[in-house]
Amino acid sequence: MVDLEKIGDFIARLRKEKGLTQEKLGEVLGVSSKTVSKWERGVNAPDISLLNSLSSILEVDVEELLNGEKKEEKDVRKKRKKLIFKIVMGFFILVLLSFPILFTIFNYNTVQIYRIESKTDRYLVDGFAMFNRARNLILIHNIDLMDSGVGTVEEDKIKTLQVSFVSGDKTISSFRFDSSDSSTFQPLHFYLLNRVYYVDAIVENEPNTIEIRDLDQTKIYIEYTNQDDKQKEIEIPLKITKEYANTKLWGGL
Repeated sequence: MVDLEKIGDFIARLRKEKGLTQEKLGEVLGVSSKTVSKWERGVNAPDISLLNSLSSILEVDVEELLNGEKKEEKDVRKKRKKLIFKIVMGFFILVLLSFPILFTIFNYNTVQIYRIESKTDRYLVDGFAMFNRARNLILIHNIDLMDSGVGTVEEDKIKTLQVSFVSGDKTISSFRFDSSDSSTFQPLHFYLLNRVYYVDAIVENEPNTIEIRDLDQTKIYIEYTNQDDKQKEIEIPLKITKEYANTKLWGGL
């Protein structure tokens, strides 16, 4: 499709470059200055019989005249478009590639999971701890006493019991059981075995949140009052073993 405005602008530009007025160009071609003005304003196109003469005067070929630009200008425009396209596509590809890279970098080593066990053979402890940026979780689903008196009449019967997770001088969480109003008292292992102790600490809001560097100092502290109203304490040092950390750049265990 012929773009009359583009052709008109092209004729006007070339005419001025040649130092010709509309009247002079019209005179050479045998048309009026008004006709030349209509070409340049995009009202209509030069008659086909004048194309060769007009092209010769303006020193362009007919194809360039009808395209409204010189071939080298067209080539430059095409190259510019290709360059812009390449830049845009390159930027788009860079953005697409940067998302997984940035996600991996900012989430590198942000999730760590540790197995929790007792350091001594006198106690059986089974649980895990998970750390990430938002929350620190501790789950103990078994505490058992590996003592010869467990399950016998010699085992302490419990009136009150408190199980605490302690790290250094910081108490992370405590769980309390009270059976002082009961007519019968259960043995100690009854309260410890097959119970779930769950600590869910929101990092930003919980002042006593356990941190990774505190793990080596973590222990379970048990305080209880037996059937004879004697207060006793048990301290269970914990063995912490790292099971998993998201330290691989492209995922995986």
